[in-house]
Amino acid sequence: MMPTAAPMLSQRAAATALMVAAGLTVAILAGWIASLHLLAAPEETHRMSSPAGALDAVVTFVPADNPAATLWAVYLVPAGMKPSSRPVARADHIENLSIAWVNGTELSIRADRARVLFRQEHWTRRIPETDVRIRFDIREEIATTR
Repeated sequence: MMPTAAPMLSQRAAATALMVAAGLTVAILAGWIASLHLLAAPEETHRMSSPAGALDAVVTFVPADNPAATLWAVYLVPAGMKPSSRPVARADHIENLSIAWVNGTELSIRADRARVLFRQEHWTRRIPETDVRIRFDIREEIATTR
């Protein structure tokens, strides 16, 4: 028994609808990922060498359409290297961010206002052995919602 034209058309229409839905899903996910700053490359804005010159504290940001949504990060890296690992701090809604080495083993991160998304208060590098304490001074910290 041969299938009639009507079931073949409905199968073709269903396949087309499935492909369109899959395409829309991919487009929506790509936009969502981009809005999470996962596709944009961070830009380095400031680099400060430690007193001994072995480490650099590096400030980066990922620009966004809304300045409040700009994602800032602070990294500790060997002198002259680009940030490639996990940052010691990540925040948005920042006003007047500054970093300063208190001494060779302590970094101060300050801001008038920020929503801190991630912070690490101690950083260790095994080779060469380096321990850095990170001190945060955020005058007005915006609560994160979860």
